[in-house]
Amino acid sequence: ELSAVIQEKLLSQERTLSRISYLVKSLLDLSRLEMTDTLDKEPIKLNELIASVAEEFQGLMLEQHLRFTTDMADPLIIHADREKIRRVLINLLDNAIRYTQPQGEIRCRAFADGEQVTLVVANTGPGIGQEDLIRVFDQFYRCEKSRSTARGGSGLGLTIVKRIVEMHKGGITVERIDSNWIAFTITFPVGNE
Repeated sequence: ELSAVIQEKLLSQERTLSRISYLVKSLLDLSRLEMTDTLDKEPIKLNELIASVAEEFQGLMLEQHLRFTTDMADPLIIHADREKIRRVLINLLDNAIRYTQPQGEIRCRAFADGEQVTLVVANTGPGIGQEDLIRVFDQFYRCEKSRSTARGGSGLGLTIVKRIVEMHKGGITVERIDSNWIAFTITFPVGNE
């Protein structure tokens, strides 16, 4: 029995260290973004990058019985820093999966509209209050605070997303669509300036 108690304590310490490690990494990422405005821009097929990132999350989505659908124009080209945009997509999908109940749904839509490309990542899940909607991009701010630690969030993912989008001269908003959906909408300029 003592062995089981010790084992549980070690597992608990491992989880704590893992969270601290994740937090430190996120802080370093954010610090790097705030210290530099350099972007390694190239033409990117956004629809292909989204499909590639979604594939990485496929196992996790299947495990939680989440339905994932896409509606994307092809080709959908933006001039951007591939690794930074990949980070945006990873953080948005990770966030959507984290806050979607089992059997829920995640939708990803991307389309060109004149001089900009729009990306919408929406998910079903518990409603977010207006106060939370206003503050989701703040550093260390987390909705569902009682469960956020268990879910492994650092409260920095969306802050990093916003910073990268702004570096690309884009915009990001979040809105509640009726009581069942939350949607993050990002716009990128098409131009290569």
